[in-house]
Amino acid sequence: MAGSHPLCLSGFSSSVLLLLWLWHPGLASLKTIHKKVGDSVEISSGLPTEGVNAAQWKYKDKTVAEKSLHISNQIFGNRLHFNITTLSLTLTELTLQDSGNFSFVSDQNDKQRETVVITLLVHESITEDPILTSTHVSTDSNQTCTVLVNCSLKSTSSVSYKLSDGNQTHEGSSRQYSISKQGEGQVFTCTASNSVSNRTTSETVTCKDNSTEAEDVVPELYLLVIGAACGGGLPIILLVIVVVCCCRKKKEGADSTELTVYADVTDLNINSNQASCSLYDTIQEISPTHQMASTLYDKVNFNRQLK
Repeated sequence: MAGSHPLCLSGFSSSVLLLLWLWHPGLASLKTIHKKVGDSVEISSGLPTEGVNAAQWKYKDKTVAEKSLHISNQIFGNRLHFNITTLSLTLTELTLQDSGNFSFVSDQNDKQRETVVITLLVHESITEDPILTSTHVSTDSNQTCTVLVNCSLKSTSSVSYKLSDGNQTHEGSSRQYSISKQGEGQVFTCTASNSVSNRTTSETVTCKDNSTEAEDVVPELYLLVIGAACGGGLPIILLVIVVVCCCRKKKEGADSTELTVYADVTDLNINSNQASCSLYDTIQEISPTHQMASTLYDKVNFNRQLK
């Protein structure tokens, strides 16, 4: 994957290159190198080395190597090596933080040559297959339906996607497709890639039956109702029962003041061996109260006889 690729720089990098061009009118050569984390890279200007009087490499405007001079490199440490014969740099054990612009400035026969700027971009390798999902959008007719196919990765840094339905390939991570209800479904392929790696996955997508979806929803509604009754609905039911009972007791207490009292005087059994006696029934005087007057009834039997 190493080598030259079309230049693709961010706005910040482009601004840096513009400033370099203003400071160095000889700026003419631009390169971009893509590498993955952990790799090694050789950075070369590609210019002839004969007759070079002076040469130096800069990384983000800081000098990291210079011909005939020993420079203490605190940026890369022992990972950076400078070949004084080929005037090239070798950087090992690359990290994401190593991405940036390397510029090579040199004099040949006491004349300044063009400045070479090489952009190093370090990427993480894609180590997992992309996830391909589908969502039923609508049923177009008895024969077709529309689905939304989506492709994604857990890590989406500097990743591009392609979706294919077997006939056409489209750029992007999601797209709507019209598929047939007939057959076993449509196979879709998703490819996730960056400049150093790529991974592919395929899934078969079918039209979902609306009746099946409705049947799947019914058990969920039952569970929701049962959950409400067992959880939040039960306290409400208990509260209603308590209120009803209190109202009934209050009503019964009010009705008790208006009750009618009945007394039934029945026959009195008297032993025949005992002497004759008179039977009296004394009714005590009832003092009036603040409550409503009660009615007292007494049933008198004139045919009562002593036995």
